[in-house]
Parts: sequence; structure tokens; C-alpha cells
Amino acid sequence: MHEEHFESLKKIKLLCLDFDGVFTTGHTFLGEDGRRLYRFSIHDGMGLVLLHAAEIDVAVMTFSNNEVIAERMRRLKIPHLDMGAHDK
Repeated sequence: MHEEHFESLKKIKLLCLDFDGVFTTGHTFLGEDGRRLYRFSIHDGMGLVLLHAAEIDVAVMTFSNNEVIAERMRRLKIPHLDMGAHDK
């Protein structure tokens, strides 16, 4: 990358992401009790470490309203979570 690209990246303060298909593999499963289960990739953590090191804050929005999502975001240290977001 050219130096001017790095300089322009320094202007980014917030990265806002959707949850499904970004923090998951895009697959969902239903448990025997009818609860929705998600499959996560452990590789997301390294990308978030790099974003934190670059002082870029992360926010996540999702249509879903599920405690599993909230717990995953807590573990990844993402403080900004908007669950039940119908109009993203």
C-alpha cells in the first residue's frame, strides 16, 4: 500500500458491521428446544485486536435479539451492539 492510503485509513474512527454473515459463518442451527444456535470463527478476534490497536472503534447491528450474540460481543470486547435493528 502507498503511504497516502495509510494516512487516509488513520481518519477512520468507527467500523459498523452487521452480525449475521460477518461474525458468523452464515449458518444457523436450531437446538432441540427451538433456540437458534450460531457458528463463529475464532479468527474474528485477531482482526478486532488489530482494529483496537489502530484505535478504531467497532459497532455491531443485527436484526436478531439473542443473548448468544450479546455474549459473543462481550467476549470480543465490542461495547456497541444494537440488537433488533430493523432498518440498518
